[in-house]
Amino acid sequence: MLRVPFKNEEYFNEYIEKSTEELKETKELLNDKRVLKERLCLLIERIFELKLHIIVAEYSRGDDIDTLRLDYKSALELWRETSFKDKIEYYYTINLWFVSLTVLLDMGDDIVETVKRKLEQENINDWLLNFILAKGEKEPAQIEGQLLVPKESQALKNAICASDKNQLIHYLEKEWYSNFKDCGWYDSHKLSERSFHIYFGYWCFEAAAVMKLLKWDDSELVDQQYYPYDLAHYKK
Repeated sequence: MLRVPFKNEEYFNEYIEKSTEELKETKELLNDKRVLKERLCLLIERIFELKLHIIVAEYSRGDDIDTLRLDYKSALELWRETSFKDKIEYYYTINLWFVSLTVLLDMGDDIVETVKRKLEQENINDWLLNFILAKGEKEPAQIEGQLLVPKESQALKNAICASDKNQLIHYLEKEWYSNFKDCGWYDSHKLSERSFHIYFGYWCFEAAAVMKLLKWDDSELVDQQYYPYDLAHYKK
């Protein structure tokens, strides 16, 4: 069953098909000796971005969560090959979604440790990413790091530190989507069906991860348009 109101199953089938084809073509470029070495890292980043967007589109389409876990594992291998330490602000949202999905999909301690090691290798020490990866086993005051992109994460940190679920809900309902006005996917559901498919779904995975880890009652968010409710309750 579709999890979004804006598009039908046929749209998501086409989105996933086209994105998968682009992913395949981009992978082939990695073996093209004519491609400059300095562009290889950009290709790897694009491959991971495509894979993550496909996973989000599959979730929006209504795919079974167990299937998404399998796709996550292949995305993890791609993510480990990316290097974003010099572009953390640009790639912050993608990394935040991926880290949040690690918890929401209940990927297990081994994979959580793998994700932690990758962030350490990239010298990324972000408070919110660290909080999510701590899986609720540390108090907020024990979490290290600063907020690398406060615009996208300050409201969540405030809610966590104040232990105030209503702050998080306010952010989710009144601020989250509007924070992304400069992103290419903002309002992409309004594009003509003849346009290139770029809408994959609007989901605040980080809010669900926080709710899940803090075990806050999220029953009032069951129909909230940006909140992946079933992911917040998933256990493998």
